Amino acid sequence: FWWSLLVGVDWWDAVGCAQSATEDGI
Repeated sequence: FWWSLLVGVDWWDAVGCAQSATEDGI
């Protein structure tokens, strides 16, 4: 259960970084 939460956080963090990179034009 706890590991699934950590994976979810990592996934959302990766998505957020990808969106930020896209907005910055990188």
